[in-house]
Amino acid sequence: MKLRFQTLRLLAKHLWPPIRKSGFPTALAAFAAVVLVSMVLNAGPSKQTLLEVHLGITNTAPFQNIQTDYVRHSVSENTVTVHLRGSPGSIEELLRSQGFEERQRGKYDSEQPEHFSVGPALPHPTREARFFHRVPMRDRHELIMTDRDLTQLWFKSVRF
Repeated sequence: MKLRFQTLRLLAKHLWPPIRKSGFPTALAAFAAVVLVSMVLNAGPSKQTLLEVHLGITNTAPFQNIQTDYVRHSVSENTVTVHLRGSPGSIEELLRSQGFEERQRGKYDSEQPEHFSVGPALPHPTREARFFHRVPMRDRHELIMTDRDLTQLWFKSVRF
């Protein structure tokens, strides 16, 4: 949060004088400032915050190529997507420590594959992928998809 305010302060310091000198009406300049503030404050949580809150990852050393995406749909609805690579041991430990359980394969074969906004192409759902879920939290649906070898992990959390 501190970094956002520092960014906002720097933007205001460098952008406000040219806007004022350009002759824009004060109302238009104020509107531009509100839009700028809104963009900075609604940027979403940092990658580290998403990893800590949703997957309990405080040490990213065992993982590589970490990608995150955060989309706010409304005040109370958002989607978090994470992709990472790691050793089978580190991914197994993550699944175990966070309470994810493997879904039974036959029960979910007819489901449409999930859409993940980050990471490489997904493995084929019926042959090359493993699905894990966490007991649903009150207002959240969480799913993990891995490749068969447990070297890649796709995570999705939808808050509704």
